Amino acid sequence: MPDTFRHTNVKRKSWLIDMFDTKVFNKYGVPIWVLAVSSVIPAFLVSVLIIMESHLTGVLVNNPSHRLVKGCTPNWDTFLMGVILLVCSLLGLPWLCADSVRTMTHIKTLTVYSKYSAPGEKPRVLYIHEQRVTIVLVHILVGLFLLFPDLIQSIPVAVLLGVFLFLGFISLSGLQFVKRFEMLFMSSKYFPDYSFTRKVRTSKIHLFTIVQFILAGIMFGIKLSPVSPLFPICVIGLALMRRYAMSRIWTEEEINELDPEESGSEDDSDRE
Repeated sequence: MPDTFRHTNVKRKSWLIDMFDTKVFNKYGVPIWVLAVSSVIPAFLVSVLIIMESHLTGVLVNNPSHRLVKGCTPNWDTFLMGVILLVCSLLGLPWLCADSVRTMTHIKTLTVYSKYSAPGEKPRVLYIHEQRVTIVLVHILVGLFLLFPDLIQSIPVAVLLGVFLFLGFISLSGLQFVKRFEMLFMSSKYFPDYSFTRKVRTSKIHLFTIVQFILAGIMFGIKLSPVSPLFPICVIGLALMRRYAMSRIWTEEEINELDPEESGSEDDSDRE
């Protein structure tokens, strides 16, 4: 971590990026307008990925099981993110995007659960403290840490990786995919009482889980491969596969049970 607030490239003299710098022509040997036109393709792919990440986080946060009272503003969030990304691009700063793991961890810390429940039944969500104080304080504290670079450098990398692993692990607890993956190694008579276990045959549940597991592995491999810039196209391909290919094996009702748009809501609604 640098000791001062400066550019990563020490040769830069201005914070504003010169998009018509003649050095680009000398480096690549092509006109600048050709580079500008060709950059539309990767820009489109990255924008699709950022928008999907933002909307995915919004779907997870606004899950009906969280019993949120205040309304959501996905269009306003997308607009603000676009403005912030534009400013970051002009200044050469890192892009910002929604962080689903950190967001869900924040939601869980503000959640109030029922104190009493039937034997074997998990505590139910009563309400969530909907406020902005904690997230504002978090960002203020993050900014203050820049005043103590020596303290940050003294933290072992293994500790940071352990924290990230813990945050990722606890975020898996509410996913239906994790529940169905555990059911692969269970007898059907020990299945939890969920909506999809009552409305979908066991063989189709297991087949859907296996297909999801294989596709997740393929996506993870693409993300780590040299063709990772094509990751947004693969995500769009998954949506098309769910819409057209998987409907030949599972009915629309079965797909909605196994892969609901708002995962987790079906379990709570059936018990109310």
